[in-house]
This record gives sequence, C-alpha cells and structure tokens, in this order.
Amino acid sequence: MATMVEGNLGHIEQDLIQDYIKDNDSLVLLHDQIHDCDIVLSQIGSLLSGFQVHIRSLSSELRSLHEKSLDLGVRLKNRKLAETKLAAFVEEIVAPPGLVNAIIDGEVNDDYIKSLNMLSKKLRFAQVDPLLNASKALKDIKQELERLRKKALSKVSAYVIGIFSSMRKPGTNIQILQQNLLQKYRHLVLFLKEHGIEKYNDVCAAYVDKMNKVLSEDFRVYLEALESLKLDIGVSTDVIGYDANVVDLIPRGREQLRNHRFMFSLGERSNIL
Repeated sequence: MATMVEGNLGHIEQDLIQDYIKDNDSLVLLHDQIHDCDIVLSQIGSLLSGFQVHIRSLSSELRSLHEKSLDLGVRLKNRKLAETKLAAFVEEIVAPPGLVNAIIDGEVNDDYIKSLNMLSKKLRFAQVDPLLNASKALKDIKQELERLRKKALSKVSAYVIGIFSSMRKPGTNIQILQQNLLQKYRHLVLFLKEHGIEKYNDVCAAYVDKMNKVLSEDFRVYLEALESLKLDIGVSTDVIGYDANVVDLIPRGREQLRNHRFMFSLGERSNIL
C-alpha cells in the first residue's frame, strides 16, 4: 500500500515538473512584467514624492499670497479712504479757474453771489480747519484765496456804495430800492461783515451818511410844503373893525394877506361850545 502511494506521488511530482517546464516561458515573462511594474511603481512613487514636495511649496506660496492679498486689501481700503478725504480737502481749499474768473471779471448779479458764497465757504474752511493751517498746501493756496478775498471786497463794497448813491437821485423811491436791491443783495453785505470788517464799517458809514442826507432833504421839502400851507389866523395888531381902505398910521412891516372878515369868527369852535 505504501509502495503504491509513493508511486502515485512520484507520478504527480513528475507531472507538475513537466507542467512547470511547459509554462517556464510564461513564468519568466510574468517575472519580467512584475519586475517592470516594480520599476514603474518606484518611478511613480518618486514622482508622487516630488509632487508632494511641490504641493507643500505651493501651499506655502498660497498662504503667503493670501497674507499679501489681505495686506493689499487693507492698503487699498486705506488709500481709498485717504483719497476720499484728500479729494474733499482739495475741493474745499482749491479755487477752480471758473471761480477765479467769476470773482475777478464777473458782473455782480445772482451768479456772482453764488461764486461769492463758494469763496466764503473756502475762506471759512481755511480759517477754522487746524489741519489746513498746519499743512504745506496752505502756503500755496493762501495767497490766491487772499487775493480773491481782497478783489471781492473791493468789488462788492463799490457796488453796494453805488446803490447808496442812487438813493439821492430825484424821484427815487427809497423803499422800493431797499426791497429790490438791498434786500436782494444782502449776501454781499454779509460777505463784507464776515471777511472784511473794515469794508463793512465803511459801507455802513456810507449808508448812514446817504440816508441822513436823503431824509434831511425829504424833511426839508416836507417842512417847506407845510410852511406854504400855514395860515396866520391873527396877530396882536389885528383889530375887529379893520378897514382895508384905511392906511395904518403905524407901519407893521411885511405880512401875509389874511381874511380879516372871518378872522374873529368862531368857525368850527361854535360846535365845541
């Protein structure tokens, strides 16, 4: 029995050896393919390792770029805020060419008053803003604003005094003149009061002088008119029995012609009595 089993095992072993010999080429080819796969996998591993290092580097760069982007965003926000404030600051102090031409060469009218209000705003800003007084920009702007202020004061005061001069023209209605011109152009006087107190005082003095002369003349004419209407009812030399045909023995000088007939009549006083 044992001999039979050993014989069978020997046959099986020989069969396996023969099968291996038959598949030897395939096994060699498989071995070579496995070896090639190992090489490819090794190369892929090296490549992936390189990618991993590169990704780490990119991650660091992206983190750095993100931080730079945040920093640039903050800088941009600050610059926009500074630009907005600087633009408002420049607009408040800079006198544009249109304003300069209007103040120097413009005719005094409603448009001139608008330009004058704009100049007044700039002068007021230059006076009250402490940052402007400490800035170098004021040195360049101050002379121009001062030149415009003096020109505006001279033109405005001359125009207002010209209005006062027209008050003495014959037939001038003072009340209408005050309403139509002085009230309409009151901003001119306010500009003088705020930015040129000396000119303002001169204008006030000129107005008082003109009105004094105008009112004095009006009252003089009025008193003369009243004098022409004055009627001397009687004097101490008048008598009841007056005869115009009899020449007075005592001369009484010049006197107005009076109605001696009704001189001693009661008139409307009888109603009171």
